[in-house]
Amino acid sequence: MKNKNTNPLLHALLPVAAVIAYVLLGYAFKGRGWAAGWIVFLLIPIIESGVTAFKTKNPSAFAYPVLVTALFLTFGMAFSIWHPTWVLFVTIPAFYAICDYINRNRQQKAYENAQQNPNIATPPPFQPSGELPPVAPQVPPYQQGYYNPPKKSAAAPIAISIIFSITAIVIAAIIGFFSFLRGGFSDLVGIGSFFENNSSYTEINTSAEFNTDNINSLDIEWIDGNINIEYYDGEKIYIEENGGNKHPMCYKIDGGTLKIDEYRNKSKLVNINTPSKDLTVKLPLSFKADEIEISVVAANVSAIALNVGKFDFETVSGNGEFEFAASPREIGTESVSGSVKITLPSDVSGYSASFETVSGAFSAKDFDNSKHFGDGAVLIDGDSVSGNLTIHKSKAKTLAA
Repeated sequence: MKNKNTNPLLHALLPVAAVIAYVLLGYAFKGRGWAAGWIVFLLIPIIESGVTAFKTKNPSAFAYPVLVTALFLTFGMAFSIWHPTWVLFVTIPAFYAICDYINRNRQQKAYENAQQNPNIATPPPFQPSGELPPVAPQVPPYQQGYYNPPKKSAAAPIAISIIFSITAIVIAAIIGFFSFLRGGFSDLVGIGSFFENNSSYTEINTSAEFNTDNINSLDIEWIDGNINIEYYDGEKIYIEENGGNKHPMCYKIDGGTLKIDEYRNKSKLVNINTPSKDLTVKLPLSFKADEIEISVVAANVSAIALNVGKFDFETVSGNGEFEFAASPREIGTESVSGSVKITLPSDVSGYSASFETVSGAFSAKDFDNSKHFGDGAVLIDGDSVSGNLTIHKSKAKTLAA
C-alpha cells in the first residue's frame, strides 16, 4: 500500500493548475503576464515540499530556497524592485539552522523516550516517506545506540541567535551604506519615485513638445508596448503615445534630463493592470544628447540615427535595436530574456566590448566576431540572462560631427 505521505493527486493537479494560472496571467496582463507569470511554476515544488514537510513533520523538507527565489523574482519582474529584496537569500542559512535545531530536539526526545521505556517499541522521530510493504513489520524494541542523537546542549539556540544577529547587522549595514551613497532609503529600494517624486510628474494628454534649451538628456521608463525613437527636421522634442487615454504617460524635467514614464499612479505604490501602449519619440536632427537611458519591461525598443554620448538600455522580456549615426562614448545593456542589436557607424574607429551572459551569445560578424576592434574608442558593456548581444557596422553615410 502507498504511504500516506505520498501525494499522487497533488502531483497530478499542480502542474495543470500552474499552466492554467500562467495562461490566465498572460492574457490578463498581456506582455507583463507572459514575462513574469512563469514564476507560478515555482509554486509546484513549494507546495509539494510544504505538504511533505507538514506530513513528515520535518521542516527541512520544505523547499525554502525556491520560495526565496520566487519572492525575489516576483518583486523584481512584476514591480521592478530588485534591490534590496536580494537580502532574502541571506535568510536561507538561518532557516536551515532553525530546522537543524528542531530536528535535533525531536531526535533527543525520541532518544529519551526510548531510554525511559526500553521494552516499548519507539517510533522513529520522523515519519517515513515512499512506499511501505503490504504488511508493515512490528517495530523492534529500543536498542542501545539505535538513535544515537547528540546530547542536549545550549549551543544550538545560542548559535541560532548569533546567526540571526549577524544577519540582521549585515543587512542593516548594507542598507545603511547604500542609502547614504544614494541619498535616502526611498532611492535605495528603487521605488522612491513612487513616493516623493510623484507630485513632480505631469500627465501628458497623448502628445507634447519640449524646447531643447534646458534639456540635454533623456530617461524613459516603459512597461508593455513598443518604443520608437527617430530624428526629424524640427526644433523641438516631440513625444506621443498610443493607447494612454485611461492611464496617460507623465514627464518631468530634472537637472536637464527629460524623464518620461509610462504611468505614475499617485494613489498606489504599484499599478499592475496598466494598458499596453506605444511611445514615439522624435528628436531634432541638431540635438545631441549627453545621455539616453531606457528601462523597459515587455517592451520592444528601436532607435535610428542615434546621436548621443552615453547610451544605457535595460530590459526584461523585451528586445532592442539601436543604430548610431555618430559613435558614442559608452553603451551599456542589461537584459533578461531579451536580445540587443547595436549598429555602429560605418567609420567607427573602434570599440571594446565586455559581455557576460547566462544562456546568451555574442556576435559581431562585421568585425570578425571580435570583442575588440580598432582603437577601442566605444566602450560597450553588456550583461544578459537568456539574451544575445549583436554588433553590426552601418552601411549608411555617417552623420557629420
